[in-house]
Order: sequence, then C-alpha cells, then structure tokens
Amino acid sequence: MSHPLWRRVTRIGSVFVLAGATGGAAYVGTHYVRHGILPELPQWTQQFVDRMPKNARSPNESASKQMDKRHRKSEFANVQRIAELEKQLAKQKGMEKQKIAQAVEEQRKLDESLSKMALEIERRRNREMTTTGATQTDHPVDSTHNESDEAKLDAQLKRAALAHAEHLEQVIRTQKQIHDMETQQIVQDAIAIERDKFGKQIENGLVKLTAIEKMLKGRATKDLENRRAKLYWTICHSLLTDALANGGTAQSQKTTHYKTQLLKQIAVLKKLTENDDAFAQSVCAHFPPDDAIGRGVPTEQGLVKRFDGVYKLARCTAQIGDEGGTLWRYITSWLQSLFTFELPYAYSANDRLDLNRYEPYELLARCRHFVQQRDLLNAVRVANLIRGQSAHIFSDWLKDAKFHLEVRLLVELLLAHSQASGIRTSY
Repeated sequence: MSHPLWRRVTRIGSVFVLAGATGGAAYVGTHYVRHGILPELPQWTQQFVDRMPKNARSPNESASKQMDKRHRKSEFANVQRIAELEKQLAKQKGMEKQKIAQAVEEQRKLDESLSKMALEIERRRNREMTTTGATQTDHPVDSTHNESDEAKLDAQLKRAALAHAEHLEQVIRTQKQIHDMETQQIVQDAIAIERDKFGKQIENGLVKLTAIEKMLKGRATKDLENRRAKLYWTICHSLLTDALANGGTAQSQKTTHYKTQLLKQIAVLKKLTENDDAFAQSVCAHFPPDDAIGRGVPTEQGLVKRFDGVYKLARCTAQIGDEGGTLWRYITSWLQSLFTFELPYAYSANDRLDLNRYEPYELLARCRHFVQQRDLLNAVRVANLIRGQSAHIFSDWLKDAKFHLEVRLLVELLLAHSQASGIRTSY
C-alpha cells in the first residue's frame, strides 16, 4: 500500500531498529533528525545530540581506543543517558504502536466507507444506464449486458455477505463453546471446592458427634457408677452408724442388742459390687462366711456392756496364772483386787509398754479406758497382752470384738471406696 501512513510507520520502525544499538543510537537519531525523516522526535533528543562529544557522534571510530579520565567519565554519563533514552524510546514505541493501530483502524474504516460509496455509485450508474437503455430502443444489447453485470454483482455481494455471516456465526459458535467450557470448568472447580468444604464440615461434625456420643456414654456410665456408689455408701453408713453400733435400734431406747443380723445387707453389698472394680469385689470376698454372719455380728454397744462384767471377773483373778490355783489363792486374788486402787490417768494409744514387766491391773485399766472411749481396736490390742485366768475370762469377749472389728473394717473400706467413687463420677 502506498499510503503515506505506511511510509511513516516504516520509517519509525527503522528508527527503532537503528536506535537499539548502543554505540550508534545517538548518531542514527542525529542523522534522521538532520535529514528531516523524524521531525516529530522530542526536543530533548536534539539537546542530547548537541551535548554529546564529537568522538561519540560517529559509530565508525574504534571502541577500543584509550580514553583519558575526563572522556571515561563523559562516556559513563553518556551510557547512563543512553539507557534512559532507550527506556523513553520503548515508551515512545508503545505510544507509536497505539497510534499506528488507531490509524490503521481509521484507514480500514475509511477504505470500507470508500468501497461502499464506490459500490453505491456503480450501482446507481448501472441503474441509470439500465433506465436509459429501456427508454432508448436503439441499444437493446447494452441494456441486457448491464442487467447481467448488475445481477453478477448482486450475486457476488450476496455470496460475500453469506460468507461473512457464516464466518461470524462460526466465530460466535466457537466463542460460545469456549465460554461454555470455561464456565463449566469454573462451575466444576466451585463445586469441588464446596464439596471439599462440605466434606470437611461433615467430617468435623462426625468427629464432634462421636466425641459427644462417647461423652454421653461415659456420662451415663458415670451416672450409673455414681448411683451405685451412693447406694452402697448409704448401706455402709447405715451399718456403721446404726447396725454395728447398737444393733439397729434408736439411741434413745434403753434396749441393748448384743448381736445384729447383717446377712441381707452384706448380700446386697456383694450384689452391688459384682460389676464394680476389683477392689470392691476383693473387699466383699473377705467378709466372713454366711453361717458366721447369720449367727449375728456383735455390736459395739453390746461389747461395751459385756466388758463391765468381764472386767470385774478378770480383775478378781488377775493374780492367778494359767495353771490355775486353790480356793485360797482365788480368795487372796479377790482380796488384793479390792485393796488395789486405780488412780485416774489419761492413757494414750502411743504409750510404750514394757512387755518384760507384767502388770495385770495396769493392762486392765488401759483396756477399760479404751473401751470407755469406744476405741475397741486399741482395747483388743491391750487385751491380747493379758495372761492367766484373766485371759481365759477375756477370750469370748476378745473373739467377739475381733469379729466385730473385722466386719467393721471391711464396711469402712467399702464406705471409703464408695465416697471416692462418688467424687470420681461427679461432674
């Protein structure tokens, strides 16, 4: 195309190609400016060319020539300036490309409008010629020829319009397919993301539900254990404070029960601890046999009441040994017990006893003190040290006291275990 715009574009492109070389950029720019090829270049380009040294304006001089310090500094400054110039040229190149594109688009629109105008003029001319041929009878062949040319032109225009329409339809169809594929991919990605989020939410929900289920099951188990612990705590507390203490009677009553029946209560405790831990089962397994419990368990109040009579008889026979003695010896021991006085003394369970020196009256006094304090355990410990006929008198009481303490110890262990279980299962 010989349009002036294309010649201008060609010159600008050659300028950009020549300006790319570092050594000859200034010279090429100066050459084109001086010859008027690029009159539109900025003013700073001319100023830069004028300020450059003479030895830097020609690209034909040797680059390997030794320069002095002043020329080296000048060359370094020129290199920096050329780099800035290249950046500005690149920017100017982009702007020129935009301008060229706009000019090409305007030229294309202008060509289309000119083509349409030429086509319209040609069609009008053909119509005029056709009209003129119809009025003149001496030119029938020319009229027919013009009509055929017009028909051919119309056919060509229709084919061109049809081809253009098909091309546009194909382009639109292709763009629609691409858009549909992109949209489908975006939708699939969004669905995958939402599915992952939903899956994670479901997974977290399942984890929470599992934790809640475990917690509820554990809480239900703890509730069951807590109720069971409270139940046999109640039974054990009732045994300690009522049955083993006074035989199940109210303290206000004067009736003393020397033994109490605990067979049912112990059977209930054993049944409650069947599904409990090994400690409670082991404690219940150490209860005396059912026949021994069925004969009755001595009560604390009954043992205290019985101790008074046992104490008097043991004091009267305190001076008689295991081998026994004559009637006179019994009378002498009885008289000695009458003339032996007990001085009030606060005995303690931590007192040390001299086992090599046997003092029956002191042992009996200690045992009586512990019984009055309801400390049957220390009373039994002291009673085991008594010898002679007093030990024979204490034997039945001592056996019943040991039986009472054995059952009492097992019940206290279960009571402590039930308290610990109740605290452990509380929330």
